[in-house]
Amino acid sequence: MNDLKQRYTYKELEEDLENLNIDFYSIGKSLKGRNLYAFELGKGKNHVFYNGAHHGLEWLTPPLLIKFAYDYCNALKSKKRLETFNICELYEKATIHIVPMVNPDGIEIAAKGSQQKNLILMNRGTNFHQTWQSNARGVDLNHNYNAGFDLCKSSEYALGITGPCATRYAGEFPESEPEVQAVCNYVRQNDFKLCIAYHSQGEVIYYDYNGFIPRNGWEICRELCHLSGYMPDKTEGIASYGGFKDWFIETYRRPAYTIEIGKGKNPLNAYQFDEIYKKNIKMLIMAAFLC
Repeated sequence: MNDLKQRYTYKELEEDLENLNIDFYSIGKSLKGRNLYAFELGKGKNHVFYNGAHHGLEWLTPPLLIKFAYDYCNALKSKKRLETFNICELYEKATIHIVPMVNPDGIEIAAKGSQQKNLILMNRGTNFHQTWQSNARGVDLNHNYNAGFDLCKSSEYALGITGPCATRYAGEFPESEPEVQAVCNYVRQNDFKLCIAYHSQGEVIYYDYNGFIPRNGWEICRELCHLSGYMPDKTEGIASYGGFKDWFIETYRRPAYTIEIGKGKNPLNAYQFDEIYKKNIKMLIMAAFLC
C-alpha cells in the first residue's frame, strides 16, 4: 500500500484498491462525484461492516482498513496465520464488508483546502481546512444519521452552530447527504451482525446509544478493549446523537462501536500509524469471530 509520509488521499485509496487485486465496487457517490468504494473479505455467514473516514481530518482510518485487507489477503493466500488467528477459518466463517472512506470530499478538503465558492463557513478568515471534518456541503456526516436527530439539532444550536461549517452541523434533515444515504442503503441491503466505525482520536471504544446496549454488546466491547488496550467509554453532549453507531444500534438492536484510534489532536501524524495498526489488528479479526 501507499507510503504514509503525507496525508492519505482519495487517489491513493484508488491505487491501493487496484493493487489489492480483489473485487471492489461503489455503493454511491459523494457530493463532488467521488466513489464510496466498498469491498468484501471472506464468504461466511457472519456479515460484519467496518467503515472509516466519516470525518475529513481522520485520514489515518482508511489506510488502517486497507492495510488490514492487504494482510488478510496475504495470510489467506499463503495459508499462514495473521497474528495468532487462522485467516482461512475466518474466511469460511465471516464476510467482512469494508467502506474505507465514507467522506472522500472531506478528506480532500482537509488535506488540500477547497476552491468551492458555495461553502458557507462559520470560521471565515481562518485556515479552515485544518479543522475540516464535514463533507463538501459543510455537513458533519456523523451527525446526519436518524438517531436522536432533534436532540443533535438542539445541541448544535446551543453551541452557536446555525448552518454549514467545518464540524458538528447535522444538516437540514436525517440522511440529507448522499454519503450517508449510500451507507444507510448499504446497511439495509445486508444483514450485518456487527458494525465498527473508525474515527480518531482518544483510544476509546464507544459501545452504547442513549443508555441502550444491544445483547452481547458489552461482552464484545470488553473483549475488543482487552485485545487493543483501548478503554470503553460513553459519549456526552452533541457527540451522543446522529452518529452511524447510534443509528445502527437504535435501528437494528445489534452491536456497533465507534473506535477512536490514536492520541493527540486531529489530524494525527503518520508516525502513529504502526502503533495504531498493532493495537487494532486483533480487533479487526476478532470482531468478525465474536458476533
